[in-house]
Parts: sequence; C-alpha cells; structure tokens
Amino acid sequence: MRAAKSKQGSSKDGEDQSTAPVAPPVKKRRVLAAEVEDESDDDDFKPAKKKTTATKTSNKRSNKVGKLEAFNAVPFDVFMEICSHLNVKDLLHLTLASPQIRSILVIPAANAVWRQARLRVGLPDLKAGVMSEVQYANLFVSMKCQNPNDTDAPKNWKRKGYTEHAAKSDVAFISKKLFELEKEDDSIEKMAAKSKGKGKSTEESSKTSVEAYVEARQVIVANMQLDGETLDVAALKLKWTNYLEAQEQKDQDSGVAYTRRLAIQAKVKELGWTYLDFTGAWLTSKIISKPEPLTEEVWKKIFKSVIKILDANKAQRLVKEAQQAVERRQDFFKSKYNVLVLQHMQRMASVPDVEKTPFPPFGDFVHFPHVKKHWVGSDAKFDESVWKADADEIDADVIDFYSARRIHAIKTILAATCDPEVAFADLSNDPADYNVATYNDAWFEKPASVLICTLPGCRRKAKTTYYGGYIPARPTFIGNLLQLVKHQSTEHQGARFEEEEAGHFALPKKVADTMSAMLKAGDIDKDTGTMAELERVGEFEWKNAGSKPDKGWFWKTLLEEVYRKTCLVANPRPLATPVLKKHMICGKLAGDWNKEFHDQWVAKHGDAPSAASGGVMFMGDSDEEDYYGMSEGDGYGFFDSEDEMFMF
Repeated sequence: MRAAKSKQGSSKDGEDQSTAPVAPPVKKRRVLAAEVEDESDDDDFKPAKKKTTATKTSNKRSNKVGKLEAFNAVPFDVFMEICSHLNVKDLLHLTLASPQIRSILVIPAANAVWRQARLRVGLPDLKAGVMSEVQYANLFVSMKCQNPNDTDAPKNWKRKGYTEHAAKSDVAFISKKLFELEKEDDSIEKMAAKSKGKGKSTEESSKTSVEAYVEARQVIVANMQLDGETLDVAALKLKWTNYLEAQEQKDQDSGVAYTRRLAIQAKVKELGWTYLDFTGAWLTSKIISKPEPLTEEVWKKIFKSVIKILDANKAQRLVKEAQQAVERRQDFFKSKYNVLVLQHMQRMASVPDVEKTPFPPFGDFVHFPHVKKHWVGSDAKFDESVWKADADEIDADVIDFYSARRIHAIKTILAATCDPEVAFADLSNDPADYNVATYNDAWFEKPASVLICTLPGCRRKAKTTYYGGYIPARPTFIGNLLQLVKHQSTEHQGARFEEEEAGHFALPKKVADTMSAMLKAGDIDKDTGTMAELERVGEFEWKNAGSKPDKGWFWKTLLEEVYRKTCLVANPRPLATPVLKKHMICGKLAGDWNKEFHDQWVAKHGDAPSAASGGVMFMGDSDEEDYYGMSEGDGYGFFDSEDEMFMF
C-alpha cells in the first residue's frame, strides 16, 4: 500500500501531486514483440507496432508472440467489456499474463472496470484515497503491502492493521517532505522580512506549509481509521462469501465425480470386474473421480489407466486374502497351543524360579516343523489322530527351539563384541562348539551380553484409547537372554511371523561399542563385571552427543537412544562411538543416591519401592515422561508423594 500523501500544501509547481494514484512499478524485462504505452484516453489508444529483434531464438519467440495477434485485433472497448464480467481475482491474474495486457488494465481508463468488479463482491469505496484500484484489489487478494518504499513490511499482514501500517509505512518520504516544506517556509519568511525592510507590505499567511501538510495528513489518517474498520467487516463478509462459493463448487464437483465413478464402474463390471476390486486406489484416483462427465472419447483415453488400477487392486486383494487364510488356519491351533502352555507351566512348578523358561510364543510355535505341516497349503486338513501321534515330536521341536535360540544369541553377542571382529555367518552352528560350562547363565548376565528386542511395536509411545483408556509408554526392551524371553512371552504373545526365526533380538555393533564405552568409563571389567556394578554408576554424560553434553543418561536409556538413531530412523546418519563420563550429582554417583534412598525406603516401608507401594519411579533421564515400576538394584529414581522423599 502506498503511503498516504496530502492533497493540500504548496510546492514549487503550485500543486502537490502526492495524492495521485500511481500504479505499482512493473519490473523491467525484455519485450518480446509488442509494447503498449499507457494511455489516459480511450479514443487515443492504439496497439503499438510489432517490433522484431534478430537473435538466435527469434523463431521460437516469434511463435510465442504470434499467439497474441488475435488479441491485438480486439478493439479496446470490446476488451474492456470482456473484463467487466471478471471478478477481482481474475483481473489480477490477467495483469500477470503479459506486460502488454497489464499496461492496458492499469491505465486510468480501466478504473471503472476494477471498481465494478470490486463493488460486485461487496468491497466499499475508501475515504482516504491513498490507493489505486489495482492496489486495493491486491490488498484483498495477495495480502501483501503495496508500498514499494517499505522494505520492512511483513509479507502477509491483516487488513485490521491497515491503518497503523499505512500511517507508518513511508516515514522516510514524509520526513523528507516535511524538511522540504520547512525550507520553503524559511525562504518565504526571509523574503517577507526582506520585503518588510524595504517598506513593502506583505500579507502574512495564517498557516505555514508544514502546518497545512500536517493538517491534511491528520484528515487522511482519520479517514484511514474509518476505512480500516470498514475493510475489516468487508473482509469477513468476503471470506464467508468465498467459502460458500467454494463449498457449492465442491458439492457440485463431488456430484459430478460420483456420477463419473458410477459410470466407470458400470463399464468395468461388463468386463468381469466385481465390487471387491473397487477399493483402495480406485476411490482416491483422480482419473476415476475427476469432476468431469464421462464420454466415449474420455473413456477411450482413460481405459488403460483404469484397467491398470484394477489389476493393482486385485493383486493386493489376493495377497491379503491369502494372508488372512493363513492366519485363520493358524488360529485353529490356538486351543492346542494353550493346552501345551498349561502342561509346560505344570512341569515348571517344581523348578526353581531362576531356571524357569517360558513356553515359546504362539508366532514361533506355529512354525515348528510338526505343527506347520498341519496348516501349510490351502488344502491342508487337520487330523486329530495325527496331532496326537505327533505329540512327542512337538516336544522335541520345543527343545530344538530353545537350543537354536541359545546358539543364535551366542553368535549375535560374539559377532558384536569379539576383537578382532568375526562375521555372524562365519561362526559355527554346531551346539558342541558352545559348551554350557563356558556359555552359562553367568555369561549371559554380563553387561556386554545384553540383547535388544526387535519385534515390531516393542517401543511404544503413551497414548489414549478411543474410549478414554490409557496405554502407558514402553521403551525398547534391553536385557539378558532370559529377561528378553520372558518379555516376548508376555508383551508380544500375539505376534505373528511369516517364517520361523531362531530369535527376535539383535545386538548392533554400535550398541555393543556404546556398552564397552560405558564399562570403560565406569571402570568395570568387561569379562568379570556385573550389572550391579553398572547400575551403581547410574548415569553417564554423553560428551559428543552434540547437545546437552552434561546431561545424565541412564545406561538403558543411552543404549536405546543409540539403537534408535542407528537402526529405527528412516535415514540413519553415521554415529560416532559415544565418549562417556560418569555423571556426578552433588559429588556423588547417581547409583549411590539410588542405593541410599532405596535403603531408606526399605527401612521405612519394609519392602522395595514400587508404583504399587506408593513410590513413583522415573528413569535417570529427568526429561523422560515415562514412568516405570522399580525393584531392588534397578537403579531408577523415585519419590514418595506423601513424605516428599525425592530421588535425583
């Protein structure tokens, strides 16, 4: 918006031209063919003669210019009549078509067309008169400041701020104008004093040029305030009108698109396709739901594309149906599985807790060789007598599963921790090479032997269900083999797998290197160190993390973060091995604080702190919002809301 300028006040030529509407400046660009100079009179308007320039690309340019030959032949009054039926937005778009058309629409003779289009959408006349019709239209369509002198104007600003912004948008110009008028007043005053000294009489003006200019500006600003209120109301009305028109057009297009889709469905049904194929991309394709009537000519053009969409839908449907058929055949064995789980629990009743092993998850059970043969293939039929005859073989499959999972875990840990490195594929699969004396429970419980659960959905954010229920957050599970097996048996009982796997866990090289760095920072021996020693350290500072190098990371949280950055993100970036340092709190290790407050809790309450006993636990990372239960030696912090006992 161009800054307001006074219509009053004197100047050297006796007339202030600051209030005359000026069209926005047109960027200088090379004219391809014809130029039309701005004319103020309709009768004097004549299209300029075509100019040609000999260049290497003159043929291409002449072809483009040739498309405007019909426009050059249109009389000016006919062109204005055509423009009088356009709305404001279309007129602005027309000014961007070419410099030639713009030069016609910005002349004063075209103001009536702009005003007619503006009044048609309910935009009133302005009292301040500081904008041309083109600038007024830009104010509502482009929402950009129309003052070329204002380089600090926001790109998008509300019409509500029209008054204040317009009044301040051209301070430099107004200041310069006031200086000029002040000099003019000084020269007039000197001439008056000189004439008075010579005895000549002069008539003193009641107002100086500066006073007259300021008074005129005040009138303009007052009118701008009224215009701002009027524009705000008009903008709301225009917005609502545009919304109704867009909604009406949308409803109309939806009806046409729906009719078109039904017509296409009728044609493809004659070719043998069924309603089962009218899903997925069929409902979202622009070819199918385009808001244009379906004619025979259009049908011939889109026929191949329509058949391609139907073929893709059918292929996806067949794959999904086959998968669902497999799941239905697998579900038949759930009752058999539950019987075996109950029998296994009865056998484990007399076994010490440390030696108890959970029954394999259902997803692994259905892939046992003597179970798989009962459901693989669409023609597979279940025979109860055969199932009973295979009972001993199924028990053997369970034992083989335990053995294969143990060997897979040993190979996974060795491939990530051996120095020098050994590839997983190069390690032996023979159980005799992994004797129980060496690879016993103590070996699996070492800090360097941790494993990460890789089942989908293991890491879960807290969320609220549709009916108001709450599902707590769950981090990616990290622990030894026995802990991981129990986790998968309880948290992932319903998981399904396309094929049999020895284990659903991993130990990436970068995670193993991070664990080695933690053991080194905590002065813990890699071969003889225990998890209790690691938990005593409690937290570590990740010095090369990039941000918050002094932040304390609990060892599980740190391993999970490294695993997330290297394995779970869509495009993982190279991550340097973390440089770690013990995190001290008030000169004491976080693990020592844990033990001290843990002992205080046990002495007071008689049992270990947990969510059930009134102690709310949080991980060592204070930024985490996920709360967990805690048992002795876990190394989590806690506080007692009743007694205000707080753990760092």
